[in-house]
Amino acid sequence: MESLRLFFLSVLFVLKLTNNLGHKRHKNIINSEGFQKLIFKGFKVEKVNDYIGITGVYNGFICDIYYDWQTFVKSKIGKAFVINIYFIPPKPLHEIYIANIDFIKTMKKKHAVSRWSFKSYDFDWQEGAIVIKNRLGFKNPSYEKIEEAIKIAIEILKKEELKPMNREDLTSIRNNFPYQSAPQILLYQDK
Repeated sequence: MESLRLFFLSVLFVLKLTNNLGHKRHKNIINSEGFQKLIFKGFKVEKVNDYIGITGVYNGFICDIYYDWQTFVKSKIGKAFVINIYFIPPKPLHEIYIANIDFIKTMKKKHAVSRWSFKSYDFDWQEGAIVIKNRLGFKNPSYEKIEEAIKIAIEILKKEELKPMNREDLTSIRNNFPYQSAPQILLYQDK
């Protein structure tokens, strides 16, 4: 009984330590060379609640970039730098729907990365955003790695003939629907 209690206390300690280290890296990754080069090229630091990331425009598309230590990449929980790239979503088929669920399902299926692939990223789709999650080890991502990921996602958007969303519309959506078209990390939503 005592060894079981010690085991659970050890697990709780490790989980708390991992969370603290992940949160610390989330805050500090904007000081990495890759993020700093993007800031030098016009991206801005964005702070909302406990969230810290960078936001800017690349090739006409608004991008939010941040570190998430508890996201799913290829069906496994892990550390990743995440890029949300926003586009004008297609209209829903029926007015009663808030989002075009059929479009989102189609895009998820069409652009799924096989779990057996050697690619270290995968995609998620939301109403008005493609999210590319890039597995990350101990090293912070280089500017080249971040730029390559952005280019991959934007190429998909262009092939699908999806147009960039402007900042005013993005702000309006976030004001009216706080969980839509925003970074999908709890730190952004916590108040």
